[in-house]
Amino acid sequence: MFEEPEFYSDEADDDIGTPEQKAYISDYLAQTEQAIFAPDFKDENGIPYTDYMDAVSTADYWWVQEFALNYDAYSTTSSYLYKKRDDKLYWGPLWDFDFSLGLFEPETDGFNRADHPWLNHLRAYDPTFQQLLRERWWVLDPIITDITKEGGILDQYAQEQEHTRQDDYAKWGAPPLSSASRYDPDQQAGFIRTWLTERQAWVNEHIDTDLTHVFCTVTYMVDGEVLDTFTLSDSTALYYYPTAPKKPGKLSPDWVDASGRRYEIGSIINYDTILTAQYPDDLSISEESEVSEVSEVSEVSEMSKVSEVSEVSEVSEVSEVSEVSEVSEVSEVSEVSEVSEVSEIFEVSKPLEESSAPSTVSVPDNDIPKTGSTSPVPVILLTAFLSLSSIIGFKRKSHRS
Repeated sequence: MFEEPEFYSDEADDDIGTPEQKAYISDYLAQTEQAIFAPDFKDENGIPYTDYMDAVSTADYWWVQEFALNYDAYSTTSSYLYKKRDDKLYWGPLWDFDFSLGLFEPETDGFNRADHPWLNHLRAYDPTFQQLLRERWWVLDPIITDITKEGGILDQYAQEQEHTRQDDYAKWGAPPLSSASRYDPDQQAGFIRTWLTERQAWVNEHIDTDLTHVFCTVTYMVDGEVLDTFTLSDSTALYYYPTAPKKPGKLSPDWVDASGRRYEIGSIINYDTILTAQYPDDLSISEESEVSEVSEVSEVSEMSKVSEVSEVSEVSEVSEVSEVSEVSEVSEVSEVSEVSEVSEIFEVSKPLEESSAPSTVSVPDNDIPKTGSTSPVPVILLTAFLSLSSIIGFKRKSHRS
């Protein structure tokens, strides 16, 4: 898991080691790694990893980093190994613990915070290394008790550093992001004492059950079938989702366990876990469907309104035609009536004209017109007839217009 070893020097211009030495140590690390991950923990030449790397220093280094819950362990350039001439690899020296002992996170439980592929593999699969870790804990456990007891190493160090702390504070003052308690020796020593004691109790309670529980398997299920599985270290944040099949009208799935808890990228995995795809509805499609339905209803409504208007228009037209017809009929009746009246008048004129003929009725002389004059009755009737004809003609013309 070392891509390339890095070489450092105290002097920027001083190159440490010859090309041959660098090639040698690079090959040595590769052989060590091959042996660690081999099924029998031996390389291709049959050499066990314990011949390449000192097992005790490896176990002790892991315990210090893991017990302190050091967030900088193995992930920065602060993790070191060294090799003595004609000897094995050793882990150390220890360095960089400012993000440890509860100063970064206050939790005191859990393993696998100090995560390294070599050490994870050995702790999970090599019974010899597992037993060595238990043995080395029983060496470390009483040392922690000596550190935290009243008047122990913790209190002794606090006293020794008191003058230095006062001088530092007098010259530089407290850092602006620090609370007063960080620079109160009694409070700070009390905080570290409490944290170490609680962490020690947790390890003693879980060493037999959780020490070798290194990896968790996450299984992804879709519709009752396994989509994918992968393995990660226990107490590690989830960092992977498989590509789930798409479903019509659904969004990308949520991944939930048997209790319904939803797991997101970053969720901590502590045990083997089965996650099932749960597809939420795509509400945007539903909204589009509702808008479409509303549009269709609106169109039908508008068509209905147009139809009603058309019907009203047709009724109106029929009504107008009916009214015109009625007016026409009334006009015709009026004309017939007027003609009938004229006819009656004309018929009346006939007897009067006939009465102008010589009659046997005796009429007084003074009632008879003078000789040579015509009777005035036909002239009056003719004038009346012409007047009526003119009136009838005018009415007809007005109606037609």
